[in-house]
Amino acid sequence: MIVEILSHTPRWVFALFFGLIYLGYLQTKTREVSAKRLVILPIAMLGLSLSGVNNTFGSGAFALAFWLAAVAAGVALALILGIAKNVGYAAETHTFNVPGSWLPLSLMMAIFFTKYAVGASVAFNPHFLALPAFVGAACAAYGFWSGLFFGRLVNILNVHGRQAISRAFAA
Repeated sequence: MIVEILSHTPRWVFALFFGLIYLGYLQTKTREVSAKRLVILPIAMLGLSLSGVNNTFGSGAFALAFWLAAVAAGVALALILGIAKNVGYAAETHTFNVPGSWLPLSLMMAIFFTKYAVGASVAFNPHFLALPAFVGAACAAYGFWSGLFFGRLVNILNVHGRQAISRAFAA
């Protein structure tokens, strides 16, 4: 079954997988990041998960409600856990000192594998699209992982203030 799934996977999916691995690996190193670069990845992960919901289940209220609720839960958990509160900010250079972490890679892989598992499940069992439990669980998974990712950004903004971000985008 695994061989059959992998053999029917388009090549670009493997390229995306290795690209995400590389991007996630870069996140494990401490680095100086501009505000613009800081917001790109969380927004992209929100977009990727929302596109997974929209492309698979459509833009109906049921799917979007589960996705939004799970995004909110992910952001709330990130706030409770204080994910990424140890990020520093240099006002003179308008850059953030982001300590290396394996969390971004883990979240990218969670979103990727959720999208892959949902796609494979629907390909083999199209009737899953009519099962509210499947739709709700899949949309919640997409939303939760990207909510954690976005919550990381919210924590950074809460620590360093929105002024740092607005100054960077005004430049």
